[in-house]
Amino acid sequence: MKPYDWYIQSANSADVDTPEIIGEKLLHTLDSLALADPLLRDWTIGSGNATLEELEIWMEEGGEEPAPIRMVPLAEARDDMTALVQANVQRDDWGEAQPAQGYALTVVSGAENKSRSVNLSLNVGSQFNDNNWSVRFGAFGEPFDPALVDLRLMDGLFRTMTSFWPTPWARLRGSAIEYEDAPGVIGRTTVETVRHDIAWMGYLSTELAAGFAPPPELITERTAGGLLMLSSRERPDPSNADQMRKSDLLDSIMEEHYPAS
Repeated sequence: MKPYDWYIQSANSADVDTPEIIGEKLLHTLDSLALADPLLRDWTIGSGNATLEELEIWMEEGGEEPAPIRMVPLAEARDDMTALVQANVQRDDWGEAQPAQGYALTVVSGAENKSRSVNLSLNVGSQFNDNNWSVRFGAFGEPFDPALVDLRLMDGLFRTMTSFWPTPWARLRGSAIEYEDAPGVIGRTTVETVRHDIAWMGYLSTELAAGFAPPPELITERTAGGLLMLSSRERPDPSNADQMRKSDLLDSIMEEHYPAS
């Protein structure tokens, strides 16, 4: 089985913030994360879409994923976060700004060391109830260093993100997926053959958690913002039957009552 890819996923929310508020919240978020763990200090922020010239060079060089995004160190961006948010406005197929659809922000910590990078993606400020955020660990095509996957890092990220970016629910999962080559409609493709998911943390807002009694097997904490649920105080071990039972229990709660879609 391949190494587990860890990620935090939020639900969609209807909160509509202005670029000024988004910039202020993002700055407070990154400063708070820097205090939570040393790994979360070297932040860079995407400053809008790549220029046409950059895209042309990218295509000439083979167009390897991901497409280029200009990244700005937080130290340079913090004095004008509003402008940085506005540069990341959603655009239509003709390149016209669509502020009603919100802003798409990419933030990366540790970009120079791909196996230690933490990637935040935020879709915020939309008027269409599709604001959400996610956190992924490791870079494109390179898994996160397993030695760095610990509760302090995950808990700090989980609490900070749900505090600054309210959401009906959020969850931390790890996924290990095996693929194999197979015939496609045109040429060859890859298909998923084996998949194993681990549920580590779950969050429900105050509204969703009202009247909900979590199973006693889970570690839980009622906070000002909602309910936190934890399947293990350490990184879950796929070979530990008890930890996997609690992981499955937490996963079933999130999937049955608060699905991703």
